[in-house]
Amino acid sequence: MKKTLRNIRNRIGYWRIPKFDKIVPDDASVSKGEALVIPPDGKGSVGDEAMMAVVREVLSGDAKLVALLPRRSASSFDGYPHSSYLSECREHHFKTLLNSCGCILVIGADIMDGKYSYVDSVLRLRLVDFAARRGKDARVLGFSFNASPHPVVLDELRRVHPAVRFFLRDEESKKRFERLSGRQGELVADVAFGLVPSTAVDAAYLDWRKSVGVGGQIVVGVNINPMFALDHGAGISEGLIDSVAHVIQENRDVAFVLIPHDYRVKFGDVAMLSAVQAKLDETTRKRVFMPTQRWCAADIKSVAATLDFVITGRMHLAVAALGSGVPAYGITYQGKFEGLLRHFGLSGDSLISPNDASVNASMAAFFSTRVTKFKNDTHQVGECLQSVKTKSRLNFDGIGKEI
Repeated sequence: MKKTLRNIRNRIGYWRIPKFDKIVPDDASVSKGEALVIPPDGKGSVGDEAMMAVVREVLSGDAKLVALLPRRSASSFDGYPHSSYLSECREHHFKTLLNSCGCILVIGADIMDGKYSYVDSVLRLRLVDFAARRGKDARVLGFSFNASPHPVVLDELRRVHPAVRFFLRDEESKKRFERLSGRQGELVADVAFGLVPSTAVDAAYLDWRKSVGVGGQIVVGVNINPMFALDHGAGISEGLIDSVAHVIQENRDVAFVLIPHDYRVKFGDVAMLSAVQAKLDETTRKRVFMPTQRWCAADIKSVAATLDFVITGRMHLAVAALGSGVPAYGITYQGKFEGLLRHFGLSGDSLISPNDASVNASMAAFFSTRVTKFKNDTHQVGECLQSVKTKSRLNFDGIGKEI
């Protein structure tokens, strides 16, 4: 029933998307006055926050940043005071916004293949198409593309103006995108690799490290989240909670940091990580830290740099760790982790499926292998990091400033 209702809403939403080709392009001159930025989602996702912060930093200076926020209820991202809403983006409204812009940047992330909403994907494609036809620099920044994109999205891609630039954030996504859409993509790395960490690490976290005597002890960051339930059913969440608690309980010589990386009401991480804590005995809890205040993207990157390795179901937590020279290992979804880790030459055993991760024995074996390998992987990540950061900057080829 829920799936049927969602399909009906998507069809209604699709037919409401403006067809910008009805507007005749006028002045094709390119203004340098503003940059129009379209985030993947509203506030709450720390990964989206990281990408928006990097775009803001790259384009800071004379440019005035305007964010077209996905939902009416979404509050403005920091540094984007002149915001409007995609829900209000009728033809002439968008034309007015575009008149003063030198470029339009869609932060593609994981929403360009229609997995979550083909309506959202098509709207963004029509916006960059119209912008390119008016002579603007129109690009979709570092995004993933899964193996089964929505057919409506593929049809739309084939109609998009050839001047629109598509930046794929991993080799696997680039291959899929080019094979399935017939379009040319450009290989980059994720925008968030350019994020600058906070200058100060959370004092409560540092106090905890002192209290548990962290010195020669391994410290591991962990994230699990409810997104896996979308494809694997609600039972997967309880399995992940149990298996992570089991790993923590059994590895008494390891300290753990439970890291929320999404604070959205429906898909946030806090509830599941709190449930892990609740399963631990009092002695074990002393070597486990979970922040009581919200860590922003820059805070998380500063903490990630202090860890030995990370196991995460959120790709952008992996980006924060890898971008700090710390190995990250993924609980896979949508084929996103494979391409990310390939940037660093990390092997396939660096990943575990959600089904395996939800079983105590297989999760324990995976963790044990990571403890054995993380020092070699740290060296491997360090060898590749500068090259990956260079690829990340390619998202902004010809615009903005160096970061």
